[in-house]
Amino acid sequence: MTTKKVPEGYLFSKGYTYYVFALVCLLMMFDFADRMIISSILPLIKKEWALTDAQCGLLSTAVSVCMFLFVVPVSILVDRWSRRKAAALMSTLWSIACAAGAFVTSFPQLLASRAFIGIGEAAYAPAGVSMISALFPEKRRAVMVGTFNAFIGIGMVIGMMVGAAIAVKWGWRSALGIVALPGLIIAILMYFTKEYKTIALEHKVDVPVAGEAGAIQLSKKQIIIDFFKTPSLLTSYISFATQSFVYMSIIIFLPTYYMRTWGVSLQQASTMTSIPIMILIFANPIGGWIMDKWMVKNVTARMYFPTITYALAAIFMMSSFGLLPPGQLAYVLLLVGFFMHAAAGSAPICVTQEVTHPGVRAMTYGVGLVFQHLLGSAPGPLVSGLISDKFGLPAAMIFASSVGLVSAVVLLIGSFYYKKDRENVEKVILQAED
Repeated sequence: MTTKKVPEGYLFSKGYTYYVFALVCLLMMFDFADRMIISSILPLIKKEWALTDAQCGLLSTAVSVCMFLFVVPVSILVDRWSRRKAAALMSTLWSIACAAGAFVTSFPQLLASRAFIGIGEAAYAPAGVSMISALFPEKRRAVMVGTFNAFIGIGMVIGMMVGAAIAVKWGWRSALGIVALPGLIIAILMYFTKEYKTIALEHKVDVPVAGEAGAIQLSKKQIIIDFFKTPSLLTSYISFATQSFVYMSIIIFLPTYYMRTWGVSLQQASTMTSIPIMILIFANPIGGWIMDKWMVKNVTARMYFPTITYALAAIFMMSSFGLLPPGQLAYVLLLVGFFMHAAAGSAPICVTQEVTHPGVRAMTYGVGLVFQHLLGSAPGPLVSGLISDKFGLPAAMIFASSVGLVSAVVLLIGSFYYKKDRENVEKVILQAED
C-alpha cells in the first residue's frame, strides 16, 4: 500500500482511501441502526414489562442526553489522541451496549445499556468527519461528507426494518444482539487502518528557514477566543440549530398532520412521511457534489449554496402547509422542500473543518452538535407542539418551516466573512501515519 503513488491532495492511494472511507460510512450506518432499532421493538418491550409511554420515551432520551453530555469531551479525545482508535473504541462500546440488551431482565438494565450507547456514539460523527476531511482533497469534501451523512438514513431504515423482522421471529432481545454484531466487526477493521498524525496545537509566529522554531503553543483560552472571532463558524453553528429545529419538528408531526388535515389513515400517513426521510439519502451527496463543483469557480459557494437552498426549502414547505389544499401538488412541494433542505446539510459541517485550526476539527464539529441538539432538535418539537395547541397544527408546521429562513439569513451573513476566515486558518500539512 505504501509503495503506490499517492495522488495530489490525498494522504494514501485512492484504493486505500476509499477502503477507509467505506469503513467510516459503515460505522455511521450501524451507529444509527443500533440507535433506531429501539423504535421498532418498543411495542414488544412495553407489552412484556407493562411500561408507561414515558418509560418508553426515556429509552430514547437516555441516548440523546448522554450524547449531549459527552460529545465535546470525547471530541477533544478524538483530536488529541487518534481518530481511528477513538472510532474503533466508540463503535465497540456502543455495539457491546446494544448487544447487552439481549441479556437484560429489567427496565433499569435496558435503560443503562441505552445510556452507554449514547456515550459510545457521542462523538463518532465528529471523528468520522475529521477523518474524511483529511482523507480527501478539499475540492471533494462536501460530496464525501454528504455521502457519509446519507448513511444516517440507511442506518435508520436498517435498524427499524431489520430489527422489527428479527424481533417478530426470534424476540426483541435477539434483535438487539444480532444488529449489534456487524459494528464490532467493522470496529476491528477500523482499528488497523491508517490515518493522519495528530496535529500539534501550535501557531506560527514567523516563517523559519529551518528547524521547528517560530511556533507557539495554543492555549485553551486562545482556542476558545478563536472560535468567537470566526463569524462564518458562529453563523454555521446557528444554522446547525435552525435546520435541526425544522427537520425534527416537521418529521415528528408530519404523520399527525396528514391524518388530521388530509383525513388519511395511519398507514398512509406513515408511508407519506417515510418518503421524505428516504430523500435524505440521495439529497446529501447530490448537494455536496454541486457545492464542490461551484467552489472551483467561487470559494464562497460553500456559504452561497446553503443560503439559497435553505431559503427555497422554507418557501416550498410553507407553501405546502399553508397555501395549497391537500393534494398531489402540496405533497410534491414538500418533497422538493425536503430535498433542498437536505442538500445543504454538508455545507455547515464542511465550514467547521475549514475555518478552524486542523488540530481541533473534531471538537469544532462536536460543538456544532451541541448547538444542533440543545437549540434545535430538543426544543423544536416542543415549541411546535405548543403553537399547534394554541393556533392549530397547520400554523405550527408553517412556523417550523419558516425557521429555515433564519438558516438562510445567518449563512448569508457568514458568507461575507468566510473567505477571510479561511485565510486566517493555520496552514498545516497533514502527515500520514507510518
